[in-house]
Amino acid sequence: MEICKSVKVVRAELYFLPVDLRVPLKFGDQILSSVKCARVRVEIESSDGKRAEGWGETPLSAAWVWPSSIEYHIREKRLIEVCKLIAASYIESDLEGHPFDIGYQFIGNHLGDVISSHNKCHEDEEALPYLGALVAFSAFDLAVYDAYAKMNDCRVFEVFNENFLNFDLSKAFDDERFSGKVISDYLELPKSKLPV
Repeated sequence: MEICKSVKVVRAELYFLPVDLRVPLKFGDQILSSVKCARVRVEIESSDGKRAEGWGETPLSAAWVWPSSIEYHIREKRLIEVCKLIAASYIESDLEGHPFDIGYQFIGNHLGDVISSHNKCHEDEEALPYLGALVAFSAFDLAVYDAYAKMNDCRVFEVFNENFLNFDLSKAFDDERFSGKVISDYLELPKSKLPV
């Protein structure tokens, strides 16, 4: 099977799921009994027109990603707003490549604009922290990896080797010590048996 190295995100759908926690969680002085999860479905396309869909999800835990005295529901509402801005910007950015390329370029070239746009709408309030935007984006990133692995009929962690990646980590880190290295060089193969 021929590997599809470069893809483009052609569609992103965003859903918000309320989740009641089985056991309350404490973050600092806040106790959470429920959380909203951002669930994303993306569709990717290769240069030869092959398509695949993938799913990603992350809890929008405002207590963890945005410690503040602002009421929890207000921070959560703003994280939801940021997810919606990311969904629009992600498609408009028209990025192509391996999922690592797409995520790296979006974070470096577009996420800051999303944060600025969001904060301008809330000028009289506390600014959204960068970590909050990164967590909101993570569901989109996960969905693209899921779709990419499906397109290439493999496991997600298999797409981090030189067969799939178009560059080494020296580019990502701007550090020649990583020349010739790819992500899989730093991952352990999954164990098929555990000594239990």
